[in-house]
Amino acid sequence: MGFAWYKADQWERLLEISEDGDALEATLMDWLMTASKCFSEIERFGAPVRKVMVGVGEFLSWCCERVQPVNNSSRAEFV
Repeated sequence: MGFAWYKADQWERLLEISEDGDALEATLMDWLMTASKCFSEIERFGAPVRKVMVGVGEFLSWCCERVQPVNNSSRAEFV
């Protein structure tokens, strides 16, 4: 299983382009706390999981090519 991970300098851009940006944590630090807990839970249950660094520009291009909205579903599919 892949788990999306983001660079600090791209977090604001992800919020700007995402339809559900208001549902994401306001800061990368807040998101990291939530994501780290989720990641640990997945590992604890024995599921194979790895962090996948998502380039926001690459992700946006991917969505545009497929005419997909930029949201949680497309982020999961991209990863």
